[in-house]
Amino acid sequence: MLKETVRFNEILLCKTELENERHGLKMQVRRMPRGCLEIARNGSYIQWRAALKGKEGETLIEKYALHVRTERIGKDGEKRYVVNIPKSQDELAKKLVKGEYLRKRISSIDRIVDGLNSYIEVLRKNIINEESLVSVEEKRSLLEDLYSDEKEKIRKWEQLPYARNESRPERKKHETSTKIKGDSKSEEKLMEEFSRLGFGIWHEPKVIITGVADKYGKQQYEYPDIVLRHPVTGRIFIVEHCGLLDDTNYIYKTSRRLANYSRIGLLIGKDIFFTSETLERPLCGPEVKALADHISGDYENGISWEKFSRLVEFLQ
Repeated sequence: MLKETVRFNEILLCKTELENERHGLKMQVRRMPRGCLEIARNGSYIQWRAALKGKEGETLIEKYALHVRTERIGKDGEKRYVVNIPKSQDELAKKLVKGEYLRKRISSIDRIVDGLNSYIEVLRKNIINEESLVSVEEKRSLLEDLYSDEKEKIRKWEQLPYARNESRPERKKHETSTKIKGDSKSEEKLMEEFSRLGFGIWHEPKVIITGVADKYGKQQYEYPDIVLRHPVTGRIFIVEHCGLLDDTNYIYKTSRRLANYSRIGLLIGKDIFFTSETLERPLCGPEVKALADHISGDYENGISWEKFSRLVEFLQ
């Protein structure tokens, strides 16, 4: 992956921060009265006036004993009032000004987020990668110096000393072209496709389920089948392959695993994806490609490395 794409994550972070700010402002503005404070000047004399409407306006007029200058019916059928606000009611004046500011700030954020969304959509359609530029693998190898930095980051991440599931080593006989061993032919297919798209791959790392213990008080862990590092955003995705859906006990264990993921804040369809098969219906190539293409084009979801690294048990 070429260097230019790594800044994409910064744009997404900016968008998320703005959306979080907007959410907080909307919670505040609900407590503010609707209306606009107007400042009337006559020489050195300053008078506060406000335009209020509807039942909320009537409630404010009664609560603060406001003098009504004019009253009319608006096009929407609601009454409109223009009132004087004495300086003794500065609490109401402050709320009106604050409400006006918050609404304008929310509108400003709306416009910025709309602009970022448009920019993100352009980047989604035009994200630069070695396959879109040069489709023949032999030619791509000649461009190694252009994107070697990104591949080196992936390689170093894959070599981090994480604790793995060491049970049933005899099952780990399905090896990808990048020497990652899986438990089944289906896992091999999945890892091969994600590797082709430039993802970093871990197989069955030891993930701590924080705050959860078994009936003996022992810390609970899960070993997700495949953990992916997105080649553009660096965010983490989990793929669980459910290979025995016609086994009732297997389904129970899978549902328990899903509950544990939920306890540490991971969400299906955003952080975790599932594939499945039965004896009669094995996992097919188009399903693998469709999932890989979907996650490859997802630049917003996934788990931050900062969060995921705190959940993984590393070897000393």
